Order: sequence, then C-alpha cells, then structure tokens
Amino acid sequence: MSGAPAGKSLWRHPDFVRYWSACAVDVAGSGVTAVALPLIAVVSLHASVWQVSLLSFAERLPPLLVALPAGALADRHRKRPLMTGAALACGAAFAAVPLADAAGGLSLELLYSVALVTSAASLIGSTPRISYLPSLVT
Repeated sequence: MSGAPAGKSLWRHPDFVRYWSACAVDVAGSGVTAVALPLIAVVSLHASVWQVSLLSFAERLPPLLVALPAGALADRHRKRPLMTGAALACGAAFAAVPLADAAGGLSLELLYSVALVTSAASLIGSTPRISYLPSLVT
C-alpha cells in the first residue's frame, strides 16, 4: 500500500480516507441500530419490557461467545475481506427487517436473530480493524 509522503496530511491519503469513511459509516449505523431495533419492537410489534430486554441481551451476547474466535480469525486471515464480509453480513441482516415488514412477516424472533447476527458480524469486522490501520498508513 502506498504511504503518504512525510509532512502530508492523512486526509490526502486515499486508503486512509476510505478506511476512515467506512469506520464512520459503521459507527453511525451501529448507533442508529441500537435505537432502531428496540423501537421497531415496541412500536410495530408492541413488545413488552421483557421482550425488549431479551432483544438487548441478544445484541450483547455474541461478544461474549465470539470474541476469542474472532481474534484468532483476524490473526490468521486477510483483514480487508473479513471487514468487508462482516459489513455485507450486517447489511443483509438489516435488510431482512424492512423486507419482512413489507411481506407482513415481521416478528420478534426475526429481530432477535438480526440482533445476534449483526452483533457477531460487527465483532468479527471490528477485530481486524485494530491491526489493519498500522499496515495502511506508514
């Protein structure tokens, strides 16, 4: 990968700008999702407090189960395909929510599975991100 000449701004480094933009979109999307999934459960499905707390638990369970294997995966494989694949998996899982709603099949079970899949995929995608940046910029 090409490095930015000494004394130049990182904003002139195209690989860094792409990396930073992707991270910004990921963080913004994660923030919106953290609010949107429980809101969809309450407003559209009239979920109880217990059901919303289970949804929150489903979002927080995968890091407990997937963190160590994700680290090993990130160490042994190329980082960019892992990050891209994780982002695509999150996008596909999130796309299932409006599609299911349009088809009349939106359910709490679907929201639970979306929460589990996206949380696991986000962890798998963010783990290699830590060590990818130093290899990107000299």
